Amino acid sequence: MAMNRFGLIDVGSNTIKILIGQKDGSLSGKILDQQSLPCRLLSMGTQDEPEISLDALNRLVVCVNELKERMKKWEVKQVRMVGTEALRKSKNSSWVIKELLKSTGLLLEIISGEEEAQAVADGLRTDPILKNWESFMALDIGGGSLEMIECRKGKTIQSTSLPLGAIALAKLSGVDLQKPLGIQNAEKLRSEISKSIKHEAPKFHSSDLKLAGCGGTLVFLRLIIEETHQNKGLPVLSRTEIDHYFEKTAAISLKERIARFPKLPADRADVFPFGLLGISCAMQYLGQSQITHSFHNLRHGLIFNHPK
Repeated sequence: MAMNRFGLIDVGSNTIKILIGQKDGSLSGKILDQQSLPCRLLSMGTQDEPEISLDALNRLVVCVNELKERMKKWEVKQVRMVGTEALRKSKNSSWVIKELLKSTGLLLEIISGEEEAQAVADGLRTDPILKNWESFMALDIGGGSLEMIECRKGKTIQSTSLPLGAIALAKLSGVDLQKPLGIQNAEKLRSEISKSIKHEAPKFHSSDLKLAGCGGTLVFLRLIIEETHQNKGLPVLSRTEIDHYFEKTAAISLKERIARFPKLPADRADVFPFGLLGISCAMQYLGQSQITHSFHNLRHGLIFNHPK
């Protein structure tokens, strides 16, 4: 049975994640294990041609080797490792691929924004809470990019990948991330995000469809809400709620944010408000007041599509 086990490693802009699954005769198979490790690849500098530093590469190698050990325990025989926006944007991605292969024995495949969006749509369709959603819109906000997807009657009609992830938006703001964002900076950034979405995704305006969402920003928002209200965070989140927590987290310094919201990891706390703002702007553009969060994502969409 171990021959049917797969490992899918997702190298994102802010974290590296693994999903271990096993084919069991169904379309989606069975998920056996998963893990996420912090690993920010790009600095918060504003260089026009970003590149991955030697320190970032070394962190990535350590993380990949740790995930390899996890796969060894599960007797995983086939592994696929994919990179997304940080690798697409970095001018030295080919060097990273070469050094990673040399140090870990695994080949990193950089997928396009369109492939990423399609994989997200495929992953969301495997979620039981969305099983009756034949048609829907979807958002996936990561560190580097924001994917927007439209699915109708079980098929992906259109998708696009925008460079509006949490880290990308933090860079775009040009502010000191140790300090509060400030109302004036927030409004300026909101305007820039909205203009970018309108320009890059002019055909995405379907308020008649339900909206699903995935990505770390929503995961940690649910954890914060759960802790604040002392009940289990529900999957349905309102834009009012998202704006509320954006305002609360953006109005305080990074140090205060980490202290006040212990469920928010320190390695994500600096860009967390920017992720919330990106989601809010996308929801506003789509005419959506609610978003249903799913823990299923790109990895769920890719893992059972591993080449034989």
